[in-house]
Amino acid sequence: MVMVQLRLFPGPSDDPTMGLAGFAEVTSSLRGCLACRLYRAAAGAPELLYLEMWEDWPSLEAHVGSSNFRRLLKFMELSAQPPELMFSEAADCRGLEFVERIRGARPGCGGHTRSPEGDTL
Repeated sequence: MVMVQLRLFPGPSDDPTMGLAGFAEVTSSLRGCLACRLYRAAAGAPELLYLEMWEDWPSLEAHVGSSNFRRLLKFMELSAQPPELMFSEAADCRGLEFVERIRGARPGCGGHTRSPEGDTL
């Protein structure tokens, strides 16, 4: 899985949230795109986090080379601070089974994991 992570810092008069949401909707329908997400920082901090997840590098490369991707570049130009754009590959992904293996399921809790303090997690 290949990921795109973009941090934007909108200015006081620019809010690209709706535009990025529309961009995410279009992008998520592209071949090879697994997901697109848009997050706003907590407590009203002027920061947006936009994520894309792709099956492989060729799918992402086709997206970056497309005219649609120019829309994302325009959003980056509106950032009040330099935006942060990163492309990365997840070599090893783990889920709840990792937590269960590390923490261990305790008997008598219906398969739920218990903390060392005895709390059901």
